[in-house]
Amino acid sequence: MTRPTVGLAFAEAVICACLIAVPHKSMAREVRAWDYRIGPESFGGAKALKPEHWVTSDDYPEGVVGQTMEGIVSITFDINTSGRAHNCTVAASSGYSRIDEVPCRLVMRRARFRPLRSSDGQAMPSRGVMRFGFRASQ
Repeated sequence: MTRPTVGLAFAEAVICACLIAVPHKSMAREVRAWDYRIGPESFGGAKALKPEHWVTSDDYPEGVVGQTMEGIVSITFDINTSGRAHNCTVAASSGYSRIDEVPCRLVMRRARFRPLRSSDGQAMPSRGVMRFGFRASQ
């Protein structure tokens, strides 16, 4: 029997993301927030600065805790020459608009990049792609 190779990294990332439980908001002070990113991610040559702080378990939508809203959200966005994200769109939905809106809103607010540079040192725009796995609290 041959072992499939296409999509194994994706499947492993999904499995890892699904094993993580999001703490209830009342426990947020006691539990350190963790990063919701699941690979792969790409920034078109720009260098991400502290991406682990962009979307964390503290950002799980309020009013959704205890419900079964969970899934993976893929986003794409432009990175301007100042190193800021803009024009963010959801490329693949979790199936829940309350979850889908979180990554774009926060990446555009929090994400910072060292922009891609041309051979003469000029900052150049690029494009980012990221995936986030959200899981409801247990």
